[in-house]
Amino acid sequence: MATIKNILVVRLGGIGDVTVITPALKALRKLYPQSKISLMTNHYSAEVVRGAPYADELITFTDLFSTQSVFEFLKPGILYQLYCLVTLMLGRRFDVFISLHNLVKWPNVVKPFILSILSQAPVRAGFNTHSRGFFLNVKTPDDSNKHLMFRCLDVIKQLASRGKITYTLQPPSPEVWLDDKDREFAADFSGRNPTGLLVGIHPGGNTRTYATQCWPAERFARVADAIADKYKARILLTGSKADRHILDKITSQLKIPPLRLPEDISVKQLAAIIGRCNLFISNDTGPMHLAVAMKVPTIGIFGGGDFSIYGRYPAEMGFTALKKDLPCSPCYHKIKCQPPECLDKITMEEVLQAVDKQLKIINKNG
Repeated sequence: MATIKNILVVRLGGIGDVTVITPALKALRKLYPQSKISLMTNHYSAEVVRGAPYADELITFTDLFSTQSVFEFLKPGILYQLYCLVTLMLGRRFDVFISLHNLVKWPNVVKPFILSILSQAPVRAGFNTHSRGFFLNVKTPDDSNKHLMFRCLDVIKQLASRGKITYTLQPPSPEVWLDDKDREFAADFSGRNPTGLLVGIHPGGNTRTYATQCWPAERFARVADAIADKYKARILLTGSKADRHILDKITSQLKIPPLRLPEDISVKQLAAIIGRCNLFISNDTGPMHLAVAMKVPTIGIFGGGDFSIYGRYPAEMGFTALKKDLPCSPCYHKIKCQPPECLDKITMEEVLQAVDKQLKIINKNG
């Protein structure tokens, strides 16, 4: 493979999407220590890796990357961002284009395909999900038995094999790069709210997928009360402004008022505070992955999303997944039943059993 100077990695999506690709970025940096690595993603997701040694440049056009229909592209602001993106891409030639998108459906192909053309890269690597990676020349099988973190590493391994480069990598784990201010923020918050056992709960999720992503607020409230009673734990509720109605509903039902974070904190501040928790319980959404990255024992509750992509963390990473195997799963958040059967069948008893198991492991490891 010719000299590699500029590499473009594309993963458009939420906080969790970028968190789980960090081991792949780390491997890529090890393969090409002298190359410039540019990561293209949404601006709020980019915060996960801002300042990291594995990405030299962050390219973000959030409104453009978040568009879901042709009609949205007709908005003046979107058209301007599209113009800026095309100008940027055509003004620079990348040597390698890497798409870390699963091409589960044909609509998932559109953005990576267009970006691969604009990159002008002679080497184009990524997943060949369902043989849809026609625009790639370094194709990696999309193994549904692996977590996305490991699948992305397979893409990098395939690229290394093409370049006849050998390397070894420690067992992967997602990462978040915190600075001193983030740690100080978390330390100050913890200092103002002293407690023995701190259990974090994230009951919200992506506003577009609330209906098939969020376990019922009433159940979260009852689970939180049970944990507080049995383990004398303090409950920390996390969520954004969009989650306020869920957080308020749970708060009003709790016997003891929970700790709540300011709604305008940064992604890294959230990660730093999650890192102070002894246990974290979350729907299938970004903060769940932040907890894993912060090495906090985590319980993930899965509904209509793709468990095979986001839920197959190894048990040794302290992760417990709660899900139901149904013929309609995954439905990719297209509502076919109300309430969603996949979430409705997950009981409070199952969650509390997972909590008890996790806390026993924590106590055993001291």
